[in-house]
Amino acid sequence: MYRVDMYYTVKTLHRKGYSKRKISKELGIHRNTVSKILTEVSSGEAYPRPFSRSKLLDNYKDQIEIWISQDKSAVLIHEYLLARHSVNVAYTTVVKYVRSLKHEEVYIPLLCDPGEEAQVDFGYLGIF
Repeated sequence: MYRVDMYYTVKTLHRKGYSKRKISKELGIHRNTVSKILTEVSSGEAYPRPFSRSKLLDNYKDQIEIWISQDKSAVLIHEYLLARHSVNVAYTTVVKYVRSLKHEEVYIPLLCDPGEEAQVDFGYLGIF
């Protein structure tokens, strides 16, 4: 699949009168790809089809989320996937996948001298 900006670039160059060969040479893509894009343009497709790639660990997402909620590290998750599910996956792949599932809290440090500010958090008042 080609990128969205490539789609519009081919469309624009073709309108300017560039040949398929010249477009492919200019953009560094194959002439068949240029032909495919131009066919879609002439058929009335306004935008290229969305492209999404499934990930190797998507089938185990629910189990991985459970392990993350139990504060398991990526090392343990990788070992569990190898031992319990016989998934042949690299450790770095597991690390990237786990990182994409974690929702990290962001803290902004407030820099001030002691006694300079007083702060009150009204975020939770409890049950009345």
